[in-house]
Amino acid sequence: MSRLRVFASRAASLFRGRAADADLREQIEAHLEEATEELVSQGMALDDARRAARLAFGSVTHAREASRDVRSFGWIEDATRDVAFAFRSLKRAPTVALVVVATIALASGVATALFSVIDAAVLRPLPYERPEDIVAIDVGTSADQRTSPSADDVEQLRHATSLISAVGMGRLSGFAPVVVDAGTPERVVVGTATEGLLEVFGVTPLIGRPLGAADRLPGAQAVVLVGHAFWQTRLQGAADVVGRTIRVDGTLATIVGVLPPDFHAHTMVWRPYVASSVMQGRRGSGVPVYARLRPGVPLAAAASALAGRLSPAGAEAPAALWLTPLYDQHTARHRRTVVLISGTIVSIVLIASVNVALLLLGRGGARRAELAVRWSLGASRGRLARQLLTEAGVLAVLGGLVGAGLAFVTLDAVLVGLPLQLDDDITLTFSPRVIVFAMVCPALTACAAGLAPALALSRTVAAGMAAGRLHVRSMLTRRSGHLLVAAEVAMTMVLLVGALLLVKSFSRIVSIDVGFDPDAFTTMFVLPLDETGGVDEQAYRTLLDRVRRIPGVAAAGGADRPPLDGSGSYTTAKSPTASAMVSIRTVTAGYFEAVGLRVQRGRLPEDRDHQDTPRFAVLSESAARRLFADDHAVGQTLALADKTWTVLGVVNDARSSHPLRHDARPDVYLAREEGFSSSFGPGFTLIVRPTARGISLTPQLESAARSIGTSVIVERTRTGRDWFDEQVAHPRHVAVMLSVVGALAWLLTVVGVFATTTFAVTSRTREAGIRMALGARAADVVRGLVIDSQRPVVVGILTGTVGAVLLTRLVDGLLYDTPAHDPSVFGAVAAGSVVTSLVAAWLPASRVARIDPVAALRLEER
Repeated sequence: MSRLRVFASRAASLFRGRAADADLREQIEAHLEEATEELVSQGMALDDARRAARLAFGSVTHAREASRDVRSFGWIEDATRDVAFAFRSLKRAPTVALVVVATIALASGVATALFSVIDAAVLRPLPYERPEDIVAIDVGTSADQRTSPSADDVEQLRHATSLISAVGMGRLSGFAPVVVDAGTPERVVVGTATEGLLEVFGVTPLIGRPLGAADRLPGAQAVVLVGHAFWQTRLQGAADVVGRTIRVDGTLATIVGVLPPDFHAHTMVWRPYVASSVMQGRRGSGVPVYARLRPGVPLAAAASALAGRLSPAGAEAPAALWLTPLYDQHTARHRRTVVLISGTIVSIVLIASVNVALLLLGRGGARRAELAVRWSLGASRGRLARQLLTEAGVLAVLGGLVGAGLAFVTLDAVLVGLPLQLDDDITLTFSPRVIVFAMVCPALTACAAGLAPALALSRTVAAGMAAGRLHVRSMLTRRSGHLLVAAEVAMTMVLLVGALLLVKSFSRIVSIDVGFDPDAFTTMFVLPLDETGGVDEQAYRTLLDRVRRIPGVAAAGGADRPPLDGSGSYTTAKSPTASAMVSIRTVTAGYFEAVGLRVQRGRLPEDRDHQDTPRFAVLSESAARRLFADDHAVGQTLALADKTWTVLGVVNDARSSHPLRHDARPDVYLAREEGFSSSFGPGFTLIVRPTARGISLTPQLESAARSIGTSVIVERTRTGRDWFDEQVAHPRHVAVMLSVVGALAWLLTVVGVFATTTFAVTSRTREAGIRMALGARAADVVRGLVIDSQRPVVVGILTGTVGAVLLTRLVDGLLYDTPAHDPSVFGAVAAGSVVTSLVAAWLPASRVARIDPVAALRLEER
């Protein structure tokens, strides 16, 4: 209890420190008065008695400090006084304080926002029960020929109950949008799953039941599960939703359950996965297979045992089996981007730390007289260092708070601009790890930035006072300051080289000639439905007729998919003399004119062609050369998809599928009117070229599309440039990210180099005065000061060049038509660093050279 009372007494004294000091002061004064009176009564003079009483008592200050240590937590009071003194000290230099706080805030804010993305993509556990037991299953004959298991394989694996507790196959996020009609037809993401797949992920429907094996049997009633978002928005969250019917791909299906909101929220509907009779035993369907291992089952042993349960596929060797933990599969596609972001975080924090260290060194050098006075009054080296560290800590707390707010406000913008696509079941939030990082990052910055200046300045002041002199050479002109400048320049150069390489690469991407002008046409997806939910046979032709009559339309056509959408359909084409794998696209008359493809030989299809030639094709120049070497392709026949096609014309080569892809498979355009709607499958992309750029025809196009039938789905009205930008979004985001961070690093470096060089040059005012007094010209003095200040910059450039060369290994795969060791980029960054440092040195050097030598000497002596 005594210890508890002592602790309570000390804690209470923290809140009544001034009152306790006043009581102690009164007690000491009373004691001294009593001692004085007693000595006077013994015959001693009053003044002598007072002196003797004080000598007998000892140091009053020591007594007060000893009492304070006993009655309270002295270190808390010391810290409180240090913090209060730090605020008073910072008020005397508000500019430096604001720059340091802004530096820490920017670095901490950017680093925290980037770290929150890494936390969501990599560090945060997957939102499933025991996610470490979930694995993806692949089979094959070798490691580089892995493929998905067949439906028969899954049935065999289902019996391995000693190794796995559940196994299933399906597409968690669907494959392509599917038409779902719950009152209004729309295309939504529809997932597929076999029985057991939800059990693998530990998911239980909120309402109803999961999909079962009986739901996949021939003749079984069509059933679906609906996602939570679909239930709330389209079905109004009805409690009696189980048993209702909706139309999925034209088929009436009964709702049997509702899934929880945290399981693939963007997948609206789930239906049973049923393999066709052809695919039942065929591996490589592309449908993923997942399993949940029993707790404690080793991965390698499970893979070996499960492989033994699979039978050979046809004449193939016995199948090998690979188990990939879900976490590894989840993070594999993010690995390069995460490494790049992590390196960016480390770089920006290090640059900020060095920058703050340089500013604190400069500020501390200007305070050497104050520190010397405190030393002379009894402050130890440790006490001086602690005070300087406290000031750095105060700056870190202020900068950290501002940085955390900045990160929170810009979090959504950072996610949009990052080259990272998170899964739909992962949300970006300020998790506990992010909050800890937001607190630790500025603290580490302050510790790294404040420790070296604190120790260096306290040691220098102590050494100067011990030698009986106050003059101390600025720490910024010594090796430690030079090393900090060199390190900051080197790290900034690494970031700027990476950023400029990516910017140069992206500038070449946007200048790619794709074979047509993507700004000259607009696309719109249209899907007309009949009363049964099937595709309306006549609607496509009617739509084209009405669109071509809209004022301002120069050309209009249709295709099974828009140009530059990133997808492709491939098959083998055979001519009488050659064969080749080609990329095929089904189009209508008017497609080539709308996109802007130029006819090279023959002619383009017209609406009347189907009357005489039911199947005809248009080849790209590359396809014509490969299939008809003599260039007489027009009028020849082509075997493709088990049918014969007549070559009507040849058009110029174009990157119709992807702007960055040099596709080795040339384009073949299949144009026909026979079986018009069946040629395009579920959907038709309308391509329209206005008579002039800048004309928006979207309202007229949507009105025409909705006028062709009672039930029409219209979506994705976009320009060709929109499709282009979507395909180059990743390199653009990488370039923007590194450019922003590189610009921030350059800004911090400019501030640091300017502050450092200004103080270093100014601290040599006396030296410059002596040289000019001895006859040196001002220009020579300026030149000497500037050249001396460039030594750490040159070291930083050389070191940064080596680091940038190493960095190019990481960004090399992100570059397009740009050499990783582009000398123009390296030269531009090096030249910019030199120019910046020269300007930073010349400005203060020229001011020093204009000072009268005598005034310079007197200034330094003071």
